[in-house]
Amino acid sequence: MNNIMEDINEHEIDGLIQTMKEMGIKGLMKYTDVLVLNHICMRGWIPPIEQRNELIKTLKDESDMEYNEIMNLLNRYNKWKSVLPSYSLRMNQYMTN
Repeated sequence: MNNIMEDINEHEIDGLIQTMKEMGIKGLMKYTDVLVLNHICMRGWIPPIEQRNELIKTLKDESDMEYNEIMNLLNRYNKWKSVLPSYSLRMNQYMTN
């Protein structure tokens, strides 16, 4: 990936704090992988969920995840996508500027 860790802005952390407020610590810890996948897809750092094959390739190439772990993550994401927290309009506007 593109040295994402060097480019994390304060508003990215604000988004995670908002997510924690919505889900609570228990929910955040239980679904951290799904939340992170959702966040990095929304931010455009990896291909969106809709581009499944490209996303699988990216995760396989850019992480230490095995294929079965990637598939498990995508299945968990699909199960929970309807209840994943969303950022407020203000947060979305701030993150895109």
